[in-house]
Amino acid sequence: MRRSTDGDQGLRRAAQGRAAGLTWITPKIMKLYAALHDQGIAHSFEVWDADGELVGGGYGIAVGRIFYTESQFSRASNTSKIGFGYLNHHLAKWGFVLNDGKDFTPTLKDMGFALIPRAEFEAVLARNSRAETSAPQGKWHVEDDPGAAK
Repeated sequence: MRRSTDGDQGLRRAAQGRAAGLTWITPKIMKLYAALHDQGIAHSFEVWDADGELVGGGYGIAVGRIFYTESQFSRASNTSKIGFGYLNHHLAKWGFVLNDGKDFTPTLKDMGFALIPRAEFEAVLARNSRAETSAPQGKWHVEDDPGAAK
């Protein structure tokens, strides 16, 4: 498991494999996210196999104590779920209060996400969009062993 080591490749992988080649992740969007990644605002979460292949993960944007997961991908069974679980472990450790999963899918429900009323969501945004976290500044790095992260 790695974090923010190869955001460009993660973006390209997330854009691949969509039905009928449709994706909102256009070259212009990729360029914008690459710039945000270089600034330490956009972050990727990556799952690599034993052969060094990127097989799952996703990316999103950190604003204050809120993370917005924008997209995920999986090239091997459950790898995006593994990466997403690892990401959420670290977000909680660093003081994030919300990971906006974008679309409420059965997978997100199974991982403990819940829908919240719009007014509550807006209140969380108002309280936390400018709040500080203990997340590393710039590009994030992560421990190999989630049990080591206390």
